[in-house]
Formats: sequence, structure tokens, C-alpha cells
Amino acid sequence: MLSTASWCSVSTTKTWRCQVNLKTSLVRQVGPPRFGRELVSRLVLLNSSSKKTQQRLDFQKNVTVSDRNGHMRAFAASDTDPGAASSVPTLPVDPVEMVDQAAATLERAMAEGVFRHRIDLLLPINEKEFDFGATESIDYPCSLMKEYETAINLTKLLFRKLLGDDAGLTIRRVDEGGVEGEPCGVVTNAADTLAAVVYPTANILPQIRKLAEKEGRALLIVNPQWRESGQIVSDFGIGPWKKAAYDFLDTFEPSYVLVEKRIGAPGSVDISSGARFGSGGVLRYLRRFPGEYQVFAMAADGSSQQIAVSEGMPDYRESEAMIARGREAKLEIFERAQEVSKGGEAEAPEAAAAEEVAAAGGAELSEAAIDAMDAVMIRRALISRGLPSSGKLAALRKRLKEAACKQG
Repeated sequence: MLSTASWCSVSTTKTWRCQVNLKTSLVRQVGPPRFGRELVSRLVLLNSSSKKTQQRLDFQKNVTVSDRNGHMRAFAASDTDPGAASSVPTLPVDPVEMVDQAAATLERAMAEGVFRHRIDLLLPINEKEFDFGATESIDYPCSLMKEYETAINLTKLLFRKLLGDDAGLTIRRVDEGGVEGEPCGVVTNAADTLAAVVYPTANILPQIRKLAEKEGRALLIVNPQWRESGQIVSDFGIGPWKKAAYDFLDTFEPSYVLVEKRIGAPGSVDISSGARFGSGGVLRYLRRFPGEYQVFAMAADGSSQQIAVSEGMPDYRESEAMIARGREAKLEIFERAQEVSKGGEAEAPEAAAAEEVAAAGGAELSEAAIDAMDAVMIRRALISRGLPSSGKLAALRKRLKEAACKQG
């Protein structure tokens, strides 16, 4: 049992406090989550209806793991330094804190002379619309247009954090439009010192190049929907066209990244134990310039624990290895995930089956199986692999087949 005498209170945001046990590095966030209250009042982004407060726990334990390049990292807070409490890594608890983090990161990067940025934000949609820490996917994801509009609203908030409320923002659509079109917009301020291309696909690359020609203006790429690796044929073509595209995109620093991936089929029931979350896991990846990628394992109640760091964004197989090492080290978050799952309702058979199909390896996910999948299952499968899930169904099906072929 932890002694209350060892807990130290630390303010993390305007709406949250966290208590840190200086001996175990256990981080317990307490206080009611403000589910997008600022976003509701200013952007009409999130539903203002209240949800019962959930107490969240962030765990961290002394453990050493290696990143994708074999570099060893040990995670532990100091037993003697009270200031170490603020160094315990935690994830943003709501969209407002996420945008605050992104704004602070961009300010630092631009102060160091970096003016081209790639930003990947975790969108508060679907199960995360009312609970940003939720990880259990819903059966009917929102529309592509809602994804785009949410990304636009977050970008507008980011601009206001950086430039103030009187920035004079302009949003214009730059996509082809249509019912099955892939929405993309450009956000600029009145002074034209900052521009953001939101939800771009590979087809928008020429317009991004043109925007990048203007000197004295910072340029952001927010939540791009192209895929840059692992495909037989890239979204940017092959040969010199592919190289030219990648050379240009490499000039954009991945300054702020917060993404979630579902690795394996953690929600399925283990036949021998009858428990869920006995394998696989849900991971969130956080990167803030100029730091490394922090990898957090999640539980269904929003609890999290950092399990690794990496110099680059871990791919699917590397993420599997990180989870395996974390389970072998008996990290508390995996036990927590199982405990939380016992208190909830059992997953519907069709939902569990969809998750298992979505998370299946390339050898099992045949072309015939992919052809039999509906739009929801295909999107889930792409999301579980960390791949873009927007676009026409035919393009998504092709993307999944290429990923399965590569993984197999």
C-alpha cells in the first residue's frame, strides 16, 4: 500500500492536477476533466453535455528498454529530488492541453529557426469525442467530413494560441470537392505569416510546394493523409517522382505528434483465461520537438504508462516488440488494462471478430478476406496499422492489400 506521505501535488494544466509518488514514479491525475469546454465555447467542436468524471492513473515504473536503434533508455523519477515529479512523462488529458502542447512546441521550434512543420493531432472524434482517453473503438465511425472539420477546428485553436484571438483567420478549401472527395483546407492569418495545410492527400503536394515558396511565412502540414512507407507503389508514385516528393517532405520537421495505434487484438477474449487485454495493446505516441518519440501503453479508462522511447516513429513490428518487452517486465499498465476490462461489458461477438480481422497479420489477411470486409472493418484495419483511413473505399481497400502484402 502506498503511503500518502510520499505523494507530491503538481499542477499540470489549468483543469488538472496530478499527484506523483516520488519513490515509485506512479502518477495519478485527479480532478474533473474539462471535456473540450474551451473548444465548445470558442469553436463549437465538442458536445457540451457532461460525462461522469473518471479518475485517471498514469503509471511509470523503473524499467529499461531499447529503442529502434538499440539505444537503451531507463525510466525512473528521482527518489530524492522533489523536482523530479514534473519530469515524469504524461499524455495530454484533453484536446485543449494537446493544442497547448503543440503551440508551445512550435514556439520553441520557430525560435530555433525551424519554420516548416508537420503536426499530427489525435482527433477528438468517435469514442474520443466525449472522453479523450477512451480507446475502445465504436462500431460506426464518424464521416470523413467530420474528421476534416475537427482537424480544421483544432488548427484554428492552435493559430489563436500562437497569434492571439485577433489573428484574422481565413479558411479555404483546396480539394476537388464532391461527395466522395477528400477534403483539404488551408488556414492562414491576416498578416500571412503563418499557413497550415489541413488533411492533405498526395494530390495536394503541388499546392504545398507553392505555399512553401513564400519567404517569411511559417508553414504547417496538419494530419496529412498520405502514406510514405511500406507500399509497393507509393502515394507519390515511383522512381524520381517519389524521391522528389520525399526530399521535399523531409524539409518539414515532425514537431508535434500525438497518434494512437491498436497493436494486435487487445479487445478479444483469451479462451484459456476468459480475460481481455491479455495480448496486444493500444499505444499512443508523443513527440515534441526536439525530443524523441515517447511510447505509452493505454488502458480503457485512460490510464497510461510510458513503456519506451524511440528516435523515430516505431512501426507496427517495433511496437509489437515494445509491448512484448513491457509485458515481460510486468509493467502495471497491462494488469490495469485487464482489471478495467473486467468491470465493463463483454465485447459484442461481431465487434471482437472485426477487431481480430482488422489486426490480423499479413499472412492471414488475404486479398479475399479484404474483399469481404466492409468500410468500417477496412478503416479499423488501416487505423490499427497506423495508416490513413480517409478516402474512397476502393482506394482504402487497395491500401490495405498493399499493407498486408508488405507485412506478410
